[in-house]
This record gives sequence, C-alpha cells and structure tokens, in this order.
Amino acid sequence: MARLGKLSRSRYELSQDAYDLASLLSTAPPKEILSAPGLEPPRWAKSAYDRRLEEVNDLLDMLWAFKDSSGQVGLRAAPKHLIITKDSTEIPEEIVMAAIVAASSPFKEPVVLHSVGIGSQFFSKDPYRSFCRLVQSGRSDLEWEVQSHESWAAFIEWLSSHQSNARADDAEAVFGKLHGMECDLQKLSIRRGGMWWPTLFPADPLDQLCRWTRPTSEAARFGSREELPADIVWPPPPIEED
Repeated sequence: MARLGKLSRSRYELSQDAYDLASLLSTAPPKEILSAPGLEPPRWAKSAYDRRLEEVNDLLDMLWAFKDSSGQVGLRAAPKHLIITKDSTEIPEEIVMAAIVAASSPFKEPVVLHSVGIGSQFFSKDPYRSFCRLVQSGRSDLEWEVQSHESWAAFIEWLSSHQSNARADDAEAVFGKLHGMECDLQKLSIRRGGMWWPTLFPADPLDQLCRWTRPTSEAARFGSREELPADIVWPPPPIEED
C-alpha cells in the first residue's frame, strides 16, 4: 500500500472496447450539493457514471501497481463466475464494471457469465447479445464464457462438476445473489479453496484486491500477461453477510 501511495493515478489507458463498455453505465445526473470553492465534491455526490468509473480506476490502479512491483509481489487474476438471476433490459452495473476492468487489466481475466432460471435465450436478446459479443470477442483480451442454466439446482450441479475438474490451485471466486442458497454455494466454493461473495466491488481496496486476484510465484504460467515471480502469504478473504 505504501508503494501504491507513491504512484500517480491512472498509469494505464482505457481501450476503445473499455470505453464502449462504459457507455452501458448509468448516466443519472449528480446530486446538487454545496461544496467549498476549490474542493471536489465527495464521491457519493457525483453522477452514477463518474462514481462507477472511479471505482473501476481504483481497482485498476491496484492491479497495475502490483503488476509493476518488480518481483516483490506476484499476483494472478482469480477465475470468476458472475451470476445474473433477474431478466432485465439493463445489464447490472457490476457486470459492466467487471468487463471494463477485464479489458484494461494487466492480467488475463478468466470469467464465466451465468444466467440462472431466466430462460435459455436470455443472452440472445439485446443489450446482452451485443455485450456478450464484445466480451467473447477476444479483443482487449476479453475471452469470457457464457452459460445459461434452467434453475439454481442446474447451476449448482454445473458448478460442482466444473470445480471437480479444475486444478486444485485454481481457487475460483463466485459473485452474485443467491436467495436461500447462500450456504450451499459458499460451501461448494470453499471446498475448492475459493469463495463466494454477493458483490464484486466492496469499498475497502484490499478487500477488493483479495476478491479479484490470487497470489502466485508463477504468475506467467497461470495467466499473467507478464511474469511476476514472488513469495507472498495472502490473507483469506472475509466472509460477507448479505
């Protein structure tokens, strides 16, 4: 964190694909508040679009800082499962933000996007059709997978089979609301060394980094775009109450 504090903000450039994804964020106007001359308004008073982009930039600053740490710390992207359970004409903002980060991250980001209980054709309808076309395109290293499941039981069965075939060191992170099935999913995730959280973007930056990455001494072999050798003991992520 001391190293991060000495770095300038935004040591990366968002790609055109990331800007295209950002256009899906809310454009609700900012709140009107009185502020002292010369001082920026607090984040909560900014527009939804500006707040979300600042959260994205905060995480990207962390990822790029650790990527450029000259071997002191080695990280790789955690394999992620993102769950959608509600049929809507708007893509959840956390899903959009995750795609922007993945398009701008120094790591290759393995992501599977799941729809559960909302129809097998859910991803074939706009805006999801256009969104999925981009995140599966391979541009900006976006190589997401997309899966549709008829029910929660079908999703749990798929995840259990998927994790049983995964390598033991591929501790996966699962994100999404699971009304009434939180314990089942958490136990299933922990069994393979991973974790489940209801949200992707917590307020605490270290908590965010724990959710998004895993430590490694062989980052290049496990998905970093550049080699990041290191020895690090990573604290287990906190279990969060919904």
